[in-house]
Amino acid sequence: MRTAWWARLGWCVASVLLAHGCGGRTPPLPGTVAVGGAQPSASGGSAGNPGGNAPSGGAPSGVAGSQGGALATGGAGATAGTGPSGGVPGGTSGAGGSQSGAGGAGGDSGASGASGAGGEPAVTPEVTAVMAALGYVSCAVFSDRSLRCWGNGFYGQLGTGDSRDRPTPTPVAGTLSAVAVTGGLYHTCAALDSGAVDCWGLGEWGSSGVNSNVPVPIPDLDSAIAVAAGAYHTCALGRDGRVRCWGGNREGELGANVGASSARPVLVPTVTDAIAVASGLYHACALLSGGTIRCWGSSHYGCLGNGSVAAGVEGPVDVVSISSAVQISAGYYTSCALLADGTVRCWGTNNDGVLGAASVWESGVPVTVAGINDAVAISTGAHHSCAILRSGVVQCWGKNSLGELGDGTKTDSRVPVTVLGVSDAVAVSAGDTHSCALTRNGVVSCWGWNYHGSLGDGTVLDRATPVTVGF
Repeated sequence: MRTAWWARLGWCVASVLLAHGCGGRTPPLPGTVAVGGAQPSASGGSAGNPGGNAPSGGAPSGVAGSQGGALATGGAGATAGTGPSGGVPGGTSGAGGSQSGAGGAGGDSGASGASGAGGEPAVTPEVTAVMAALGYVSCAVFSDRSLRCWGNGFYGQLGTGDSRDRPTPTPVAGTLSAVAVTGGLYHTCAALDSGAVDCWGLGEWGSSGVNSNVPVPIPDLDSAIAVAAGAYHTCALGRDGRVRCWGGNREGELGANVGASSARPVLVPTVTDAIAVASGLYHACALLSGGTIRCWGSSHYGCLGNGSVAAGVEGPVDVVSISSAVQISAGYYTSCALLADGTVRCWGTNNDGVLGAASVWESGVPVTVAGINDAVAISTGAHHSCAILRSGVVQCWGKNSLGELGDGTKTDSRVPVTVLGVSDAVAVSAGDTHSCALTRNGVVSCWGWNYHGSLGDGTVLDRATPVTVGF
């Protein structure tokens, strides 16, 4: 049943929740790393969302791309490129699978723990990436590259070896050394520091390889730096700038004509210089090194951004009127891009106001999100989107019936509203009906629907304002 390179300018790599650009004329925010040239930035967390060239003024580093993060949320994974000015990329997540990232991430050093062997102080790992997935799951990547997830475990998508929900963060089974994480509807995937990708959860259409409640390797991948999961598909960005996808393909979400599905990754044609990837429900997008975007899969409601709102299946097509994107994110039938000037443009369905534009129902071309001109990171969820502003404040827009906008109400908003109590965010991830943010001091807060425990506060109570995740 069917229910978002080795960089030519250096090793600026980041994924799934919020990646930003490298080098620049303006000092980065506190907690970010200034660059005097290209240098490595490890990845972490999916979802979300993706990075690229950073808007001027620098940007906080942090989470992964989700797609779903997502850091990116949802969804989706991402990799950062170099920008005209700004700080070093961290990770990010998009929604819908988009997109997470560690390394280069902001924050003070971890607190010392009890003395270890030989009298050496034990260092407490810090959260470097956070991801809110489409399937009511949240995950965090730590500085020691361990991974913990919480929320809905029915299909084994928490990777804990069983099918129980977990209202607090629980270690993923095995000895993963994760640099990025992303979550789809019922599966979760992590890119490892070896370049391999492991997935777990529901394996329908090959989305996670096989049904498994513990991580299993995806074949033929050895250079992945970002991952982005959609409903039943997943895409990985390689160091070579190519994108490979696997899982369901009935809506063309693999970008290639290989039949209804493929359990083995297939190469997306005509995408050769990608620096970030994001996955929506049945579509995916890649940010290219020149600031343009290509999308493929289902064109329902205009979510491919090529000017058409007709239902259909498309191979990779160019998003119109975008030439300076620095980050991408994708949700159900919506895609968004952060531009170098700090504005945000979205396209696709505007159900519940997820495009951030009050005057349209759907749009096959990018429209500008009202009132935002200094964003440094974005994440698109199922029916809502969020952005971090230069100040560290988070604003969200779209559906809010379960408190997913975090403004203390349950009223939908077609224009951005401010999330209460978060003023120093370095990463944000929008999931299905909840959102999470990572702050500069390493605190993770989540808000929205909590039936499965996806807010991580040890309860199943919905929250219209952020609560702290209990690590």
